[in-house]
Amino acid sequence: MPEADNRAHAPSSEALSPRSEHPRSAVASTHVDPPVVAGEPPYPEFAERAFARATGSQPIVGNGVRLLLDAQENYPAWLAAIREARRSILFESYIFADDAVGHEFANALAAKARAGVAVRVVCDWLGTPRVAALRLPAIYEWAEVGDEGGLLAYGPRLAQIYRDIMARQVVKILRGAKPEDIPVEQPTKFELVVNLKTAKALGLTIPESFLLRADGVIE
Repeated sequence: MPEADNRAHAPSSEALSPRSEHPRSAVASTHVDPPVVAGEPPYPEFAERAFARATGSQPIVGNGVRLLLDAQENYPAWLAAIREARRSILFESYIFADDAVGHEFANALAAKARAGVAVRVVCDWLGTPRVAALRLPAIYEWAEVGDEGGLLAYGPRLAQIYRDIMARQVVKILRGAKPEDIPVEQPTKFELVVNLKTAKALGLTIPESFLLRADGVIE
C-alpha cells in the first residue's frame, strides 16, 4: 500500500461482500514461487514486478505493492489503508454490495471525507446498482443510470449505441464487409442527467445553475 505520499490505493476486486470468499488477486500472480521471508508480505518483489508489467511503469519511490490473495486478506488490508490515509484515497471495486461489508467500507470512506481527505471511489454501475443505499454520491457513464436512480450521469445512452452504432455495423458484416475494414464509431450525443430524488435521499443540494445545464432532471 502506498505510504510515502500519504495516499491509500485499494486495488479492485470481484466484490465487497462476505459472500465472495475468493475474489481475484489484487495483483497478477506468477508461476515461479520464490521463498517467503518470515514476517514479510508474500512475494513482495514479484508483486512489484507484476505491477510494473501491468501498468507499464515502476512504482513511485517510497511506495510499495503487496500481493493480496483473497477476501480474508483484501478487506482488512484495504480498510487499514483507508483509515491510515492522510491526503487522498482512490478506491476501486467492480461490486460495492449493499451489505455489512459494503457499509463498513462506505462508513470508513465517508469518515475520511469528513476529515478532509480527498476520497475518490470508482465502481461499475452494473455491478453496483444500489450504491445510493450506501449513501455514496456517484457519477455514472451511462445516461440511463440517472433515470434509474443514479445521482448524476453523463454520457451516451446504451440504447443509442445498440440501435445506431452496433446495429449498423452488424448490417455491414451481414452484407459481406470484413470486421477489420469497418471503422470504429464513437457516440456523438452525450447527456447530463441529474436525479433530484437521489440527491434528496443523500442530503445533497444541487445548484440551480447546474440543473439548468442538465439534459434531464428526475424529480
